[in-house]
Amino acid sequence: FSYGAGRSFSNTDDFNVTTSSNTIKINIEIEETSSYRIEVVDLSNNHVQTIVPEIRVQAGEYEHTINVPSGNYVVVYYLNGNINSKKIQVK
Repeated sequence: FSYGAGRSFSNTDDFNVTTSSNTIKINIEIEETSSYRIEVVDLSNNHVQTIVPEIRVQAGEYEHTINVPSGNYVVVYYLNGNINSKKIQVK
């Protein structure tokens, strides 16, 4: 993934990532109408999956679940032009 010009990078607590048995579960809390996108990349910076393409949503809580092989990943969460990420290990 690429941060791109004009984007801010921050790690915030507005999204929570948990793993279990080849599963990544992502919970997001959106406080106001916003645009967001979620991607998963491996540690070699290879795109694994776009979980949510760029969408505009109302305030609320959202949950997404995907299955991936065991390994180390980065979940990248784009919210209104800001980039948030969390490194995870899936067993």
